Order: sequence, then structure tokens, then C-alpha cells
Amino acid sequence: MAAVLTLLGEEGNLKPGKLAALGDAALGKLLRFGAVAAGLNCGQVGCHPPVRADVNAVLAA
Repeated sequence: MAAVLTLLGEEGNLKPGKLAALGDAALGKLLRFGAVAAGLNCGQVGCHPPVRADVNAVLAA
């Protein structure tokens, strides 16, 4: 969830009405980013959220 909120904030979408106005491409990007971050976290023992570079590396592959 933190990864999703981070990306929303970085892109200026944590303001009233912005989330509802996201298009399909933006929602897809947001969900993929969150899923990659969650997957990397679940691949570790305990709670070790990934750093941005790790998420970006998976997204770039």
C-alpha cells in the first residue's frame, strides 16, 4: 500500500478528485507498481519493503 501511495503522491494524484479521474493506462501503471513492490516484499522473510531501485529494475525488465 505504501508503494501505491508513494506513486500517487509523486504524480500529484493524492488530491481530491484526482484518483477518480485516472485513466486506464495510469491505473495499470499504478497497479503494476504496487504488485511488483508487494511481490518483492513477499519474497523476503519478514517485512522488508523493497527500495525504489529494486522495483524499477523489475519494471524495466
